[in-house]
Amino acid sequence: MWQKVRSMLKYVGTHYLEDFDFFYQGGDDLYAIPHHLKRYLQQVLDRNGTTPEDDLFAGHRFVFSRKLNYNTGGPGYVVSRGTLRKYIHEGWDNGLCAPDAVTSGEDIQFARCLLFMFGIKAMDTRDEELRQRFHHDDINWLSSWRRNDTRKKNSLLTDQPPLTGKMCSSPSAIAFHYIRNPATVRHIHALLYNCP
Repeated sequence: MWQKVRSMLKYVGTHYLEDFDFFYQGGDDLYAIPHHLKRYLQQVLDRNGTTPEDDLFAGHRFVFSRKLNYNTGGPGYVVSRGTLRKYIHEGWDNGLCAPDAVTSGEDIQFARCLLFMFGIKAMDTRDEELRQRFHHDDINWLSSWRRNDTRKKNSLLTDQPPLTGKMCSSPSAIAFHYIRNPATVRHIHALLYNCP
């Protein structure tokens, strides 16, 4: 997985770097809401007075060790043009960025590279009320949190414990992981866009 993702990042960065401000890496089992992502990124730029040339690494932050937090690959993660530029020009072949590693932990490898090579940290993407925008969990698990079922809550390696009840998800949620069934995709789409 790491070799696949780093090759994709290199290809996109080589051919499309100047065409886009941000780049989203995610798998085929997630549901993303592009207009929420666009609004969130615009808010980040406006709030911080930054540009797409500045460092940005956004997603659902997990803890790997005391020194490393990473954005889990499940719901995907976003990097700015500036971050991707640094990665492809300086990090892609650098030993600190594990160019020869063979692992399924691409999210950890990428975060390790960004942090130890460039000092770029995985950012907190929760909303003002600490509700998640990028959801690593499937819809059923999220539903159990909505019902205040906290049995699974502590199993995540996160410094951002999930909230329960009505606080389980931000109204500006960006992505959900483990969406594998086409009927679930149609159902989520209908709930978001076709309800009166």
